[in-house]
Amino acid sequence: MDAAITGAQAIIEGKLTSLNPNEPVKQHVYVYNHIFFSYAVDTPLSYKDLTSSDQFPSFTQANHDIKGLQMLQGIDVPELHHLATCLVDFKGSRMICQSIIPGILNNSDLSSLAEYGTVDDKKTIVASE
Repeated sequence: MDAAITGAQAIIEGKLTSLNPNEPVKQHVYVYNHIFFSYAVDTPLSYKDLTSSDQFPSFTQANHDIKGLQMLQGIDVPELHHLATCLVDFKGSRMICQSIIPGILNNSDLSSLAEYGTVDDKKTIVASE
């Protein structure tokens, strides 16, 4: 958690270079200390959580993602793995901090990284009986 906090603070204070510097700032992504960082931002696809008085849907969506991960971890399914994930709020920004999937940054064949689900925008969905 300390590494995520340190990285998020450095990013928000402009001390680290993003992997995609030509994109708008809130779409920048970073890797620092083997942690993947992205901003929790509102997008055209964001929605207002009608069950919450929260005026910031991106914050609410990130909260729900964390709650979902906590539930998956709590049911303790053998061989079900998920990314270590946390949220860091600093100076009015929220960073989503996640462990990196081994091989994702240097593997051109992303299909070999998924046992279930999709990594090619739903063109193929890997499943097993």
